[in-house]
Amino acid sequence: MIAVWLIVLLSFAGCHTNSESPGVGEGYLRVADKDDVPTLDPARGYDTASWQYEDLIFETLLDYADDGRLVGELASEWWANEERTAFGFRLRDTASFSIGRRVEPADVAYALSRVLAPRTGSPGRDFFLTIQGAGKCEQPGCAIPGMEIQPPRTLVIHLDEPDPLFPHKIALPFAAAVPPEIVSQRGEDFGLQPVGSGPFVLAERVPGQRLLFQRNKYYGGPLSVQLEGIVRFVGVSDDLAWMRYRFGLLDLAAIPLAEFPVVIRDASIAPLLRSGDTLRTQYVGLNCRRGPLADRRVRQALNYAVDREKLLRLLNGRGAAARGVIPPTMPNYPEREPIYPLDRTKARALLTEAGYGAGFEATLWLRNDDTAMRVAQSLQQDWATIGVRVRLKPLAWGPFLDAVRHNPSVDLFLLGWEADFPDPSNFLEVLFHSRQIGVNNHTNYANPIVDTLLDRAARTLDEQTRIALYREVETLLVEDAPWVFLYHPRSFLVVSERVDNFRLHPWRPPRLAQVRLMGAQSRGSRGGRGDNSP
Repeated sequence: MIAVWLIVLLSFAGCHTNSESPGVGEGYLRVADKDDVPTLDPARGYDTASWQYEDLIFETLLDYADDGRLVGELASEWWANEERTAFGFRLRDTASFSIGRRVEPADVAYALSRVLAPRTGSPGRDFFLTIQGAGKCEQPGCAIPGMEIQPPRTLVIHLDEPDPLFPHKIALPFAAAVPPEIVSQRGEDFGLQPVGSGPFVLAERVPGQRLLFQRNKYYGGPLSVQLEGIVRFVGVSDDLAWMRYRFGLLDLAAIPLAEFPVVIRDASIAPLLRSGDTLRTQYVGLNCRRGPLADRRVRQALNYAVDREKLLRLLNGRGAAARGVIPPTMPNYPEREPIYPLDRTKARALLTEAGYGAGFEATLWLRNDDTAMRVAQSLQQDWATIGVRVRLKPLAWGPFLDAVRHNPSVDLFLLGWEADFPDPSNFLEVLFHSRQIGVNNHTNYANPIVDTLLDRAARTLDEQTRIALYREVETLLVEDAPWVFLYHPRSFLVVSERVDNFRLHPWRPPRLAQVRLMGAQSRGSRGGRGDNSP
């Protein structure tokens, strides 16, 4: 999914005191961000900020344990046939929407039909097109032959072809159960007034100010929820957020770049520090259909001109130089040699060969964030050394995402991609297959050889053969350079002394619902997820 710049969780940005926040007591977790959440509609959200809070409101058939295993969430049992063309999910009896109605298999089938219906505009549609008859679904609620409801409370999904990754796909928020009657009633406003079966409900949303989540009294899922609620404030700078955290007014915070060298050596902070590697790659996307960037030699030149070691020093060493599209933390994926060493002589020669020896002008779009601005300014300086004059265009997170997805005049964009599940296809197929142009392939990259290899890999059950195909794809992508490959980040954040049971996840935003607050009145008991894997 598209990652909020640098932080797996979010760029915490400040808060008000409890006295300034009616309804917020000591049992509430307090977080904040500079920008609003783009959407809370699970069919449409595809960024870490949206998924962070959709996870509070909705449930999927399967989910991930902290160690990355697939476990049941809505499903109390699940199975797959040997060919991986049929999957069955029995819903637990205690699954209820926050309106008090029990979740039925038909609600999950409706949610999938909504994602598949073109008019929904879901970026997750491609994940589920292998379901039998999925391509003919024209509107939410359509009858899809490959989805069969069986007693007791079981949804069986039949695929046109084997898909060993389908259990991971059904765990994506796109497949979260939703009540059809509420979606129909609220229409486009469903993302502002969502209803799900997760542990929390959205109690209040004040645009530009805050979102208030409260415990769902009908929740009967596998999590032991002890928070009374979560309040997420909007619109304060990162530096002010850090000050608020130090004064005890915020429970989670990212560490500002300028503060990091001091904080990391502060013995009083060490017990509160959380860090972890991520399945994420930071990059600059290059519009392969626009002006000079349509020439592969120009894209390669931009890569050769970047001083990645300087960039990592600017980030206080919080990452490793990119060696391709796939992060080095991807399970069962081979190590690779360094790519695009700093070589400005070669970069200038490539520009001259492409007919741009005098350089050219372009605009780099980015999130209006302190860290992103520093990275962008470093890149701007690097590219100026080869005659490429880059203007910076910072925007708020929502408008920035909208521009990247829909504005054909975007030249370059500074962004990150974090895996939805631990498989190379979630980078390579989602971001670079030509059929994803206009959906998730924002660079407009197209290579028929890459498409063919990706299609072969998607049908291949043997793991070693699949990985070999993906390595071949990645080699072609490095050569074609639709990205300027930057680095693979490591996340750091701090929690307040009252926060317990907060854990980072290698490829999902941290699960705020499982946090406990020390000293705050809470209900419930310690619990965990069972493993119902086939």
